[in-house]
Amino acid sequence: MDRSLFLLIQLKYRSFVRRTYRGVRSWRGAILLLFTLGFFAATLGPQLFLVVTMGNRPELQRVVGFVEPMAPIYLFAFTMVFVFTSAGDTTVAFTPSEVDFLFAGPFTRRELMLYKLSKTGLGLLSVSAFVTAMALINLRWWLAGFIGIALTLAMVQLVGMIVSLGGQILGEVAFSRTRKLALAVLLILGVLAASQVAGRLQAEGAAKLMAVIRESPALRILVAPFEVFTKTALAGRLFPDLIGWGTAAFVIDAALVAILLRLDRDYLETTAAISQRVYERVQRMKQGGGFAMPVGKSAARVRVAGLPWLGGFGPIAWRQLLIALRTSRGVLISSVIVIVMIGGSFMFSNGPAPGGPRESAMPWIGLGMVFYLTFLFSMQLPWAFRGDLDHIETLKTLPIRPVAIAAGQLAGGALILCGIQVAALALVGAFAPSGWPILATASAFCVPFDFMILALNNLLFLLYPVRMAAGTTFDFQMFGRMMLSFALLFVTLIPALGIPAGIGGLAYLVSGYSITAFSVTTWLVLAVELVPLVLALAWAFWRFDVSTQTPA
Repeated sequence: MDRSLFLLIQLKYRSFVRRTYRGVRSWRGAILLLFTLGFFAATLGPQLFLVVTMGNRPELQRVVGFVEPMAPIYLFAFTMVFVFTSAGDTTVAFTPSEVDFLFAGPFTRRELMLYKLSKTGLGLLSVSAFVTAMALINLRWWLAGFIGIALTLAMVQLVGMIVSLGGQILGEVAFSRTRKLALAVLLILGVLAASQVAGRLQAEGAAKLMAVIRESPALRILVAPFEVFTKTALAGRLFPDLIGWGTAAFVIDAALVAILLRLDRDYLETTAAISQRVYERVQRMKQGGGFAMPVGKSAARVRVAGLPWLGGFGPIAWRQLLIALRTSRGVLISSVIVIVMIGGSFMFSNGPAPGGPRESAMPWIGLGMVFYLTFLFSMQLPWAFRGDLDHIETLKTLPIRPVAIAAGQLAGGALILCGIQVAALALVGAFAPSGWPILATASAFCVPFDFMILALNNLLFLLYPVRMAAGTTFDFQMFGRMMLSFALLFVTLIPALGIPAGIGGLAYLVSGYSITAFSVTTWLVLAVELVPLVLALAWAFWRFDVSTQTPA
């Protein structure tokens, strides 16, 4: 690779460090830095304490043992989702400035690919360090975890690059059709396999069936390469575990690099087109949120019937409902994947038969995970004022009262999010049929809960607007801003949910321990709390100064 490309990588990371240093020189940046360091201390401190004091205790080892058998299958599923979706295109994308200057420069295609690999590899090291720190309690050894996670992320990126470049060689249109055909074949095979599994599940039981599936030759061959990476990350000894499995994982990555470099075709024009699409997607993420999805031809075909005027509420709600329908794919896919992973772990892991303690705990764990994902998604979704940051000036000029605008902005996203939650809870109920009463009650709380969490998040956003950033490197400042918003949202949710729960508890005692009285009272108080929240959101929208408060 040309020396100037090495110099460019060095200058890019020097600029990143310089930008970070300048960000903490102000009072606002210093406070944000202290908060971020405090968050890391609060998050990593307990894990470090447990790892140091209880690292060899059987309790922690059982956690790793529970994850290890299913880890290769999950890694295989994650890689397939990454490759067969638009996420794989990001692996070969360049920034607009790189397309303008490097593609026209005196560099070969192979040098540009090595430049891309070098820059991506450095970014993956920072991401791997962060993931390792957050997963210490689930690892046998931190060094093995870091090496294994870094090699795993590199493998996923390289597979995505190979598939993307292979598609460019065959032709983008043909590849798109081939990818859709492959997904259709996999879906048909999955449905046929699920029907067979359902029949054997009733006859043999989940634990026995999963043991048979794990030992099947086809599945073992399919996940064997991925097992190498999970064995590396979960290694407990330097030799032979880490050295042996780590060497095998490194050889696989090296072979993927060699294959990638052998795909030396004139891909620059197609790569420039992909880079433009990825850049536009990043811009949508900065404007609307981390889960902003591209609106392609299929999404553009989504139509919603018009709503009544209702003082201006109807058109605003209609617009947000249409946006939410066209951009909810990422939330739906993420929720389904998480629920299937949890359900599969409970249903197919060795343990008691269905109907026992595992199935009894499944509804509560699934319920907590669904609402926790909602808590995270509310900070990333391009709905309400978060997605309309660049259109707030236009909204202010509409002949509509701020209260109607605020309520309409919330309505579309809250209803779609509620539908996704109900579908996810129904999926949990399929894994644990005995938990239907709990899940049905939780479904009734989706509407007020979603309105509340979106209202609080957008209120905090209007008071402290921050655009989202995207990239493979770990942005310390952006992570600090995101965690600060996360903490403020969590703090405001405590009284917002605690007051209804307390009043519902009083109704529970007065009514003679009636669960129905508790549920109905809590639901009604939650609904009443939405009125002051919408009024506060309307006030924040009206006081928002577009000329001075819009972030760059």
